[in-house]
Amino acid sequence: MKKMRFLTFNGLVLLLILVCSCSKEEKKQIVKEKNTTGTSGVIEAEKAEPVIETKKDPADFVPEGYTVFEKSFGDLNNDGAEDCILIIKKVDPSNIITDEYRGKLDRNRRGLIILFKKNNGYELASRNYSCFSSENEEGGGVLCP
Repeated sequence: MKKMRFLTFNGLVLLLILVCSCSKEEKKQIVKEKNTTGTSGVIEAEKAEPVIETKKDPADFVPEGYTVFEKSFGDLNNDGAEDCILIIKKVDPSNIITDEYRGKLDRNRRGLIILFKKNNGYELASRNYSCFSSENEEGGGVLCP
């Protein structure tokens, strides 16, 4: 008899948990639907085509506070034109530290700018200003215990 009560009690608890969790999911979906319908102006603005940045010289795409670390040319999109890849590095004196053993270390991060050659200049395809760590950043090393 005790075993039957125990199973009935556990069954009711599980059923209650399922019912409560399902009702929360339904409420979340309703809230999401309200948010998407309430922001219809924003959705229309996002559908607008982005402005494509075009400049004559690849160095013109380097933002202020950065310098060209490395430059490479090649056909990236198989159109026969010489596209450009710029690896840039931030120039921030606050990221240059003095290490007790290694002296001055430049911990400014590096980034990437990808440019496609178009008619009379270059078109910005992609950019990320801090995707590569500095050559002097620590981390990533795992030592055995």
